[in-house]
Amino acid sequence: MRLTNTTLQNLAISYVCLWATAPVLAYGTEYRILAILAVVIWVGLELGRSRSIIKRPTLPVALTLIFIGYTGFLEFMLSGAVDLLSHLQLWIMLFFLLVHQSRRDDMQSLVPVFWFVLATLPLWLFFTSYTLINVDPHAARTLVRSSEEAKRLTGQGIGGYSLVYGALLMLPGLFGMVLAGRRLERARLPYLLKLAPRLAQGLLLLNIALGLMVILTAGFTIAVVILMFALLCIFFLKRYSAWRVMLACFFAVLALILYRPLLEWALLSLQPLVEDTAFSHKVRDLLVSLHIDEAVGTVEDRAERYMRSLILFLESPFFGVLVVDDVGKHSEILDTYARWGIVFGSIFVYLISFLPMREMRKLTSNFGAPFATLVVVAFIFGLNNAFSAAGVMLYIMFPVATYLLARMEPRELRYA
Repeated sequence: MRLTNTTLQNLAISYVCLWATAPVLAYGTEYRILAILAVVIWVGLELGRSRSIIKRPTLPVALTLIFIGYTGFLEFMLSGAVDLLSHLQLWIMLFFLLVHQSRRDDMQSLVPVFWFVLATLPLWLFFTSYTLINVDPHAARTLVRSSEEAKRLTGQGIGGYSLVYGALLMLPGLFGMVLAGRRLERARLPYLLKLAPRLAQGLLLLNIALGLMVILTAGFTIAVVILMFALLCIFFLKRYSAWRVMLACFFAVLALILYRPLLEWALLSLQPLVEDTAFSHKVRDLLVSLHIDEAVGTVEDRAERYMRSLILFLESPFFGVLVVDDVGKHSEILDTYARWGIVFGSIFVYLISFLPMREMRKLTSNFGAPFATLVVVAFIFGLNNAFSAAGVMLYIMFPVATYLLARMEPRELRYA
């Protein structure tokens, strides 16, 4: 294999992707040092490229650097170097945006990284789903906060919030590729997959199956609700149609209002079918979780946190409140608007939404995949916090999947 600038960059990108998605690499200091080294290597190699985004930044790159520079400087001035770590997940996520912009005109060069992630991710999805079903149904929730138990679980390859919502972000693009069927051979596969073309389809199906399993068993009700919306968009809006979009929005609003009784009805209907199987206790646990949510008021607590950030933003819409203590800390979008004001809040919204919106305009016969991705992005960052694996899924996996989808379309429907 010839070690070109692109190949060396891909090796660095692949490690950072692995570090962001593999639970076993979450806590080790040596793994973090290697990730920093990989980023430094990528930046150094990027400076040597003739069309470097560092020398000639695009609009998303310029806005990313302005956003990181402004928020990082103010955080350092207000709270010192220690609190800068609270932005680390977001900054790692935005690193992958820089990677995407560097290869925006040569997405084929990121295809090996795409398949590398698909080849490694099933390990963590399998370990996690196996543990959730057979050992500890609350393992994913245990990992929400750092603790000795969380370190033990991640050391066994079990993922939590990041893995669950990362899988959720990945699914629309993979579903789109699977729905393209046998046209996958039109995409330019890496050499090893050309030797075994069915392996590519198998990897897609394996990641989808295990991703769905983890989402449905992790115990995150919001993730299940988002999944319902995403599947609706993927299958109902496979091809663009104005009336379908309107109808999908209507059903989405209806599902948002009725999701709890609908989910409870679905679980109650499923209960007799899974009786005396390994899944029976998981269905019972999910039903109990729904009632526990109501009992302990988690929905009300979240709503109060969202309103807190919204009110703070309305009190200081232009410059934000700057300090982190009073914001709700449960919505990356609302918290960003509350802390940094309308300009930098809008920059953040642009950075997480420009790519799905751009792909929606480009793809013709596979409109559902980018639209579903936009819906998932809006829900995840509107209802939760940023995480590093989101960058892998949003800026690497999604654009490569849509690039391959475009190659699978009939020649007359492909975009340039």
